Amino acid sequence: MIYLNLVNELICVLCWGITIRLILIRHLNSETKVARFNTFAFVLMLVNLVVVLPIFAFLLKNLPIQSVSWLSALVVATIDVLSTFNLILFCIFSWCTRLRKCPATVQDFLVLGAAVKHGQVPPVLATRLDKAINCWKTHQSAKIIVSGE
Repeated sequence: MIYLNLVNELICVLCWGITIRLILIRHLNSETKVARFNTFAFVLMLVNLVVVLPIFAFLLKNLPIQSVSWLSALVVATIDVLSTFNLILFCIFSWCTRLRKCPATVQDFLVLGAAVKHGQVPPVLATRLDKAINCWKTHQSAKIIVSGE
């Protein structure tokens, strides 16, 4: 039982570690790579939801209460559940913001920058610029302000 807990915690840490790395280190130069990385992160979170969290529930039910293994399982499971819930909310919010139309009245557009490496515009910045340009087409009196270097 203790070994199952340690293996499950290790799988949990690996799932989250790789997912966080995929989210934070997004130096991707094509939509294909972005789609592949997003799919990989989705699969990791699916493993987390379908495998890791049920094993935590099993361990918390069957380990002796107040043992070190039970407490570590409780702490890691709590962090895992909260993190997974927040990631799901973030994905829903991100999806909803992509569906939003341009506002009825606009004075200025502010496009947040992203790291441009070797003169290549990363997909996240390209998407922001495309959205600003599409909205600007309906509000041509508005200015587009781009931040960053």
